[in-house]
Amino acid sequence: MNKGDRVKVDFVSESRTEFSGNHFTGEGVVDRVEDDRVFGRLDNGMPFMCGVDDVQVITGQSDIHDTFQKWFTEQAFYKNMRFIYGENLFHKDLGVYRILPVQMTFKAWEDRKSQLNNIEQCYIQKKKQVDDCAALAKEWRTLAREMCPLDDKYVIGARLGCAQDIEEVLRGEHETN
Repeated sequence: MNKGDRVKVDFVSESRTEFSGNHFTGEGVVDRVEDDRVFGRLDNGMPFMCGVDDVQVITGQSDIHDTFQKWFTEQAFYKNMRFIYGENLFHKDLGVYRILPVQMTFKAWEDRKSQLNNIEQCYIQKKKQVDDCAALAKEWRTLAREMCPLDDKYVIGARLGCAQDIEEVLRGEHETN
């Protein structure tokens, strides 16, 4: 178990403090592990301290913060931020980063990611429409060949040329004058 790990906590405090007798349950983040004791914060902001046996590390769970932090550490400014803020750089309270520049960067990154997802969905939808139109143009080309009498070369040429023009437009290859 390491600092920053996501954990599931379930224990009753016996600390002889104001928290004694309180039932702590939920998910949170480990801040420190020392002498078989785990110190951390639940997602609701409540600090906790308990034995290692009262905590389960959550594995295989990747959330948006994990993705953001991976992206953040790959940026040129990361080393400077890490030098200035140290190990507290990615600490959060109630899902909000404690360091304001990190929170602001997260919000901007999250908004940009949302915009890119919307653009990707539009692209997928438009690509499907273009593919459907291309399939219709191909079908029309086949029908143009089958419907025209073999001796009418001009009609066949015009229809096939039209079908070719449609396919070029759909591929973005058609020039306008």
